[in-house]
Amino acid sequence: MTSPCVGICILDPVTGYCRGCHRTLDEIANWVNYTDSEAHEVLARLPDRDPLATEPD
Repeated sequence: MTSPCVGICILDPVTGYCRGCHRTLDEIANWVNYTDSEAHEVLARLPDRDPLATEPD
């Protein structure tokens, strides 16, 4: 499974999410060990973690 990393690797100190890909440090570190099913579970959670995804137009 391709990593969702976009090369903006800054962990938000409040949320604990990467500001680029919105994963936690544990999710980033374990990505290469995840099964496809586990990776899909992480990917499914990412839109809820993106503050821009919920801002009104």
